[in-house]
Amino acid sequence: GESFACSASMPAKSQRAPVVEVVDDKALSYTPGTLKDIRQSKYLIDLGGGDQWVDWQRVREAAPPCTEFIPQPDSIIEVRKAGAEEVWFEAKVKSVKGGYTVAVFLGSGGGEEIVEWPHFRPAYSRVAPARSRPPFVKQVFQLTDSRVHEWFKANEQRVVSDVVSKSKVLAFEVDRDVHQIKLLGAEKACATAKMLIELHGKHVGDMARVHSEREQLSAKLQHERERLTASFRLEFPVDKELIGLVVGKGGATVRSAQKAAGVDKVEVDPDGPRVVIVGPSQESIEAARELLEFVSRRVPVEQEQIGWLIGKGGRTFKELQEKTQVTRLSIDKAAGQVVLVGTRTAVDSALAYMDTHLQYLSEFEHEARESERLRRELRGITLQEDDEPAAQSARGKGRGGRGGGESRGRGGKGGGKGGRESAAREAANGTANGNSAAQVNGAAPRAAAKAAAADGDAGGGAAAKPRGGGKGKPEARNGDAARGPPQEQHANGRALRCGERTEAGP
Repeated sequence: GESFACSASMPAKSQRAPVVEVVDDKALSYTPGTLKDIRQSKYLIDLGGGDQWVDWQRVREAAPPCTEFIPQPDSIIEVRKAGAEEVWFEAKVKSVKGGYTVAVFLGSGGGEEIVEWPHFRPAYSRVAPARSRPPFVKQVFQLTDSRVHEWFKANEQRVVSDVVSKSKVLAFEVDRDVHQIKLLGAEKACATAKMLIELHGKHVGDMARVHSEREQLSAKLQHERERLTASFRLEFPVDKELIGLVVGKGGATVRSAQKAAGVDKVEVDPDGPRVVIVGPSQESIEAARELLEFVSRRVPVEQEQIGWLIGKGGRTFKELQEKTQVTRLSIDKAAGQVVLVGTRTAVDSALAYMDTHLQYLSEFEHEARESERLRRELRGITLQEDDEPAAQSARGKGRGGRGGGESRGRGGKGGGKGGRESAAREAANGTANGNSAAQVNGAAPRAAAKAAAADGDAGGGAAAKPRGGGKGKPEARNGDAARGPPQEQHANGRALRCGERTEAGP
C-alpha cells in the first residue's frame, strides 16, 4: 500500500469544532463535516447544510495536513475539483509535468483535471486501516468541584486548545448547566483527554485555594496596615546575651507576653538588638515591655556581706528569688559582686530586697557581740558559785580550833561531850528545816553543819582534860558558855530558822 509523503502533525492552532469526513461510496468522495453527537452506531454530522445522522462506517477522521509533495504517475491521490473546494475525490495520476498533475477521477462522475499543489493530497483512505467497530466513542467526564466547572466555562477556549491538540479527541464540550464535559473521539484519545482534564481540574482547584488565600491575605494585610496606622508603637534595646530569655523556647515568652498584654505585634530584631512592640493602647505596650525587658545587673558587696546575703543553706537567696521572680541569681566571689538577671521589674525588686536585708547586718552583728559578752560573764559567775562552799568549809575549821583553845584546862570530858552533842543537834536542826535561811543558799547549810560539828569536836577535845588532872565537876569554860545548854541551842537554832534574833546568855 501507499504511505503518506507528508507530515502527520496537527495544525498549529486546534479548532474547537471536530472535523470528520463523510464517505460517498459511489462518487468516491470525502465531504468534511462536524461531529456533533454519537448514538450507538450513528454519528450526528453537520455537513454545512444541516445535521444528518450517518452510519459510523461512512465516517472517517479528517486527513492530517501534509507538506508539498510530487505524486508519481499511476498513483492514487485525492483531488479537490474546481467548484467543489471542500470535497475531495479519489483520482489516478496520469502524468506529472512542470509542477502540474493530470488526474483522472475514479468515481461515478468520472473525467480528468489538471491540478497543482495544494489541490491534491495523498489518498488517506488507501493507507488508513480497515475498521471492524466504530472508530469514535462518546464519553462524559463528571466535574465534582463547582469551582473547577466555573473555571472551565470561563476558560473553555484555553482548555479546548490544550486538550484537543494533545489528546486528538474530535469533540470537547463543557456543559453550561451540568457539571460535566462531553468528549467525542477515539477511545485512546478520550482516555488521554480525561487524564488532561483531571490534571487541569487539580491545578484549577489548587489555584482556586491559593487565590482564595491570596485574597484573604490581601484583605488581612490591608486591615493590618490600617490598624497599625492607628496603633501605638514602642521599642527598647536588649543585650545580645539576653535575646534567648526574651524570645523563650520556640518563641513561648513572646507569645505569652503578647497574649497577656493584648498587643498586636512583638518583633525581636537580633541585629539591633532590640524589641519592637505594637499595640492598641499605651497601657498594653507598656505591659508587654514589663514582661519582655530583660536586664543584667552586677551589685558590688563586701566580703563579710556575702554570707549574710546567701543565708544558711542558701535560704535567703531562695527567698529573694521566690519573692522577686528574678530569673538568675549568683555570686561572683572573685569580683565581689552579686549578679542579677531578669525582667527590669524583677531586678529592681531584687535590688530593693538586698538593700533592706543588708541594713540589718550591723544590728545583728552588734546583738551577737552583746550575747557573747553576756555568755562569758555568766560563765564567770557560775565558776565563783562553785568555789564558795570550799571557802566556807575552810573558815569553819579555823573557828573550831580557836574555841578549843579557849576551853582547854577547864571543861573536862563532860564539856567536850556536851560540845559535840550540841554541835550535832545544831547541825540536825539546820538540815531538817527546809525553810531555814541556810537552805536558801544551797550548799551553804551543809557546809555550815559540817563546820559546826568540827567546831564542837575541837572544843570538846580541849575541855575534856580538867585543870589539875582531877575527876571533880568540870567547870564551864568560855567556849561552853558561849554555846549554852542543849535546849537553848535547840531554841536558838529554831529561832534562826524562823528569822528571829536571840541573844546568848552570860
